Formats: sequence, structure tokens, C-alpha cells
Amino acid sequence: MALGLPKAEAQVEHFKLVFPALRLREHNVYVTNKNIDEAVNESMLVVSCVDNHPARALIERRAMQLRDCSVLSAGNERYDGNVHVLLRAAGKTLTVPNLERHPEIATVRGGDRATLGCEDLVAQGDTQLLVTNFLA
Repeated sequence: MALGLPKAEAQVEHFKLVFPALRLREHNVYVTNKNIDEAVNESMLVVSCVDNHPARALIERRAMQLRDCSVLSAGNERYDGNVHVLLRAAGKTLTVPNLERHPEIATVRGGDRATLGCEDLVAQGDTQLLVTNFLA
């Protein structure tokens, strides 16, 4: 993965090398209510590279409105992390939604880090293990 690039750009560059036949595009913006319809559409596989629960919830809620959509979402905390897959096909949800599995994602209101990346959090004194960040 390329260092110094935003996560979305670095991930697309990596996927292009591994899966050259796929049509890929990055949407390197902070996800908001105003742009979510542009970011998540029918028949997409969304690789979510967001750093906060409100954005994760927004992406999943949008995907749940669609007939066919898949979301791959990864998150990390200080010492661990997880990867979650949401699959929607023919209007049915085939996996347990992340919002059910992790209700804290659905209910968080404060602490939206929408404009802060991991580097910004570290600069503010928050710590993260590099390995959990990269694995997520």
C-alpha cells in the first residue's frame, strides 16, 4: 500500500494491482447526508475507509435502502479491530447488519471525527497500534 496517500486512494491503487479486471473508483470525500447517495449506489461493493461511527452508520443505512449492494467495513480501536461485511441481494439482507452487531455504531451522536484522520488523533494525544490500523 502506498504511504502518504489517503486511505481510499491507496486502497484503490492496491486493488488495481491485485484485481486488474475490476472497474474501480475512489470517492475520497468525507461522507455526509448530502453526498451519501452519490457514494453508495445499486450493485456496488463499497469498501468503507471511514474513521468514525456516524459515517459507518450512514453508509450502512444507505446500503440497506438498496436492492443490491455490498459493504466491506473495517474499524480499529487501540488494540484490536474488526471487519464486517453487509450483503444485500434482491432486496434481502443476507448478513447480520453491522448496526445490529455493534449497536454503538448506530447510536453514537457525539465525537464525530468526520474531519479528523488517524494522524490528527495521534497528534491530539490519542494512541493507536500501527498494525491494527493497517490490518483494518
